[in-house]
Amino acid sequence: MKKLLGKSRILFTCHLRYIERNQWRAIYFHRVFLPMAKSKNHTSHNQNRKQHRNGIIRPKKQRYPSLKGVDPKFLRNMRFAKKHNKRGKNRTVQNQEITVKA
Repeated sequence: MKKLLGKSRILFTCHLRYIERNQWRAIYFHRVFLPMAKSKNHTSHNQNRKQHRNGIIRPKKQRYPSLKGVDPKFLRNMRFAKKHNKRGKNRTVQNQEITVKA
């Protein structure tokens, strides 16, 4: 036999127990089942304060990013460009000296 009281549930059960000489006695038990407590899923309380105690530091960027996995054609062209950059600088310096003298 089940009865519902509000949100809790009470369950009554009956057991027959043998006593003696074909005598039986009915014993009634009852259990109260309360609804499970709801648990909190998430809270950010105090997290911001904890993070700012030591300061929020940005991750350091590498000066030269890795070229691993970059297009080989592009890498080859970049090597030649770096190699011949110095020659171009020397020419511009010489041209500037010529224009200043003139």
